[in-house]
Amino acid sequence: MIRIFISVVIFMLSSSGLFLYAQAYQVPVYTVTTFQKPQPGSEGINVIDGDVNNIYHSRWGQEGIPDTLDAYFTNRVKSINRIVYVPRQSGFNGVWANVDVYYSNQDNPSEFFPLSHNPFEWARDNEDKIIELDEPIERPAVIRFA
Repeated sequence: MIRIFISVVIFMLSSSGLFLYAQAYQVPVYTVTTFQKPQPGSEGINVIDGDVNNIYHSRWGQEGIPDTLDAYFTNRVKSINRIVYVPRQSGFNGVWANVDVYYSNQDNPSEFFPLSHNPFEWARDNEDKIIELDEPIERPAVIRFA
């Protein structure tokens, strides 16, 4: 499952001083596509259905690597500053331990830019993997895991 978060920072000035409020919102992913054909019942769209027990799995009996997962956003999403990758909750088969992450924006959705810390290397476990972005991705179209 992939969870994407944005933060909105609100400044308020009143007679008693400057107030700063920050709030995080979970941003809905519109749809997901994958490069590899999925195992029936384990399609890529499973990663955004809200159930961490539903997973994407490439078809058994085929070479699953390399693979690419693209998460698409509507134009209502203004920016993203945090990405959370939630690996499968049981077992370690298919848990990403080394992945490159790219993004595109609404101006040119087919042009991808790498995140500055590629590749991301994580422990092969079931814990959430959090990417705190140095700069927000403005008007995102696609986040690509490859």
